[in-house]
Amino acid sequence: ALMGPDLALVSLMAANNETGALMPVAEVAALAHAAGAAMHVDATQWIGKLPFSFADYPADAVSLSAHKFHGPKGAGALLLRQGRAFAPPVPGSQERGRRGGTENLPAIVGLAAALERLGDLAAQAQQVAGLRDALERGLAELPGLHVWCQGVPRLPGTSYLRFGLVDADVVLQRLSRLNVAASSGAACSSGGSEPSHVLTAMGVPRDEALCAIRFSLGDATCAEDIALLLNSLPALLEPLLSVAAES
Repeated sequence: ALMGPDLALVSLMAANNETGALMPVAEVAALAHAAGAAMHVDATQWIGKLPFSFADYPADAVSLSAHKFHGPKGAGALLLRQGRAFAPPVPGSQERGRRGGTENLPAIVGLAAALERLGDLAAQAQQVAGLRDALERGLAELPGLHVWCQGVPRLPGTSYLRFGLVDADVVLQRLSRLNVAASSGAACSSGGSEPSHVLTAMGVPRDEALCAIRFSLGDATCAEDIALLLNSLPALLEPLLSVAAES
């Protein structure tokens, strides 16, 4: 509805960094191109977790970040479709006038090396998604469990859920006793007392959004990790869920 004749660029996440939901990139790109606009996709959450081919991708530009596939933090890349003009906001004399400053060569090499070491992402995604589904099935025995975006295509390792109306900080404290790392939202917006802007935009009530917990599984996650969590966490949460249900 926002795509009018004055549109120059559409920028879209490939996958949401909280819920893990995959965005309709192809459909949005078709609308953008029909309006005469360029299409940029932030694929930071996608690349390294799911197969990706820029040649077959419907976007004109794609950005990625090395730390999402075991590369160095602070290194990223912009893939630009051949023939697309690039006007940098801060131009310089390096790289044919595209940027200024000395390049961080070790980080650039580290990004490339991390990409080269990516294995069979399709098989890895299937394995990780299986572990995520096993985790959610096991936790479903707890009363009041709700998983956001469970019924839509999403990243294989993301599980965004709440345990009834138990506050996220309380759940995180229980998880820390098990040496399990989780978050109450995206790392780039953590540390605040406001509910997730993603859940707020989805119409989730404030009291429910403040209970959101995100588990992130990866290629190092194994079945033993899931079993440990399922064997230990319910006993820690059931008393809290009982109190929440009574209140």
